[in-house]
Amino acid sequence: MLAHLIAFGLIATASEAIEPGTGVVSAPSGMTALVKPTTASGGTTTGIPLPAIVITQPIDPSDETMIAFDFSPWLAEGEKIATIEVATPLAGGFALGVAVDVRTSPDDRRPLIDVDGKKIGVFLLIDDASRNNAAFSGTGAKVGIAARIRTSAVPYRIYERTAVVTVQQQ
Repeated sequence: MLAHLIAFGLIATASEAIEPGTGVVSAPSGMTALVKPTTASGGTTTGIPLPAIVITQPIDPSDETMIAFDFSPWLAEGEKIATIEVATPLAGGFALGVAVDVRTSPDDRRPLIDVDGKKIGVFLLIDDASRNNAAFSGTGAKVGIAARIRTSAVPYRIYERTAVVTVQQQ
């Protein structure tokens, strides 16, 4: 099913460049990862680099919702996020049908840089065929989402961080 989503341009492959939008990142605080080291604990975190940033609010496999990465602690005064180089689930999440949404129609769901240039937002999408996966039952599955950004500094700086989101039947 993921092959169909890629073929129809609904999700990007890791090798495709991201064309981010610009707008207001409107993820609530429980869905925002402040990019500073916090150790993820509990559950299965296979393939997730630790320490990783924890998204505190679980999502349902049927949710199509935004999570945010707040890079402000790493940016110097006047420095902003210039581009999003990568936004993708790690291999374990991809195997469970989790993807970063890149649809532009009917609503623009591409990864976006907030108007203040300090955080990015990505919409997560779970493959229809995977939404009832047993891994999402009980305490759910911990899925790593990697984001790599390039800054406006000269010379530019690149930061890559991983957030852990729990996908759990609600």
